[in-house]
Amino acid sequence: MNNLLHLPLRSITPNRVLLQPQLSDLPRMDVLTYLAPRPESVFLCYVGSEGLKSAGLYPGDLLVCDYEQPARDGSVVLTNGDDKLVIGRLRIRDNKVMFTSGNGRPREIDAGCVVGIVTHSVHHLLEKGGARR
Repeated sequence: MNNLLHLPLRSITPNRVLLQPQLSDLPRMDVLTYLAPRPESVFLCYVGSEGLKSAGLYPGDLLVCDYEQPARDGSVVLTNGDDKLVIGRLRIRDNKVMFTSGNGRPREIDAGCVVGIVTHSVHHLLEKGGARR
């Protein structure tokens, strides 16, 4: 079964503002410098089977993490847990560090188990062959 929807683009009146600029008009940007301004403290990993959908992170997304970035209340972090990295949101209240993973249940953790702060994610919108996930 074909799940693709072909839209009649001829019915859309193009707007000059929305037209794609020429590549020569775009500012030059180094993606690695943007994603990892301090490459010595950055590592990459993929989101596993359990994402953190409340933060817009889904299985298969590529995470850019920094182990020297300071953790703040609300930071998305990776922690060591049961021989695997676990992604979740950090909450700091009354000198307690709380961690909420994909299961939604907050638990108190030792701040020393935070492995890195998620600074960016790369989310794939298309699968192989152009179909949306």
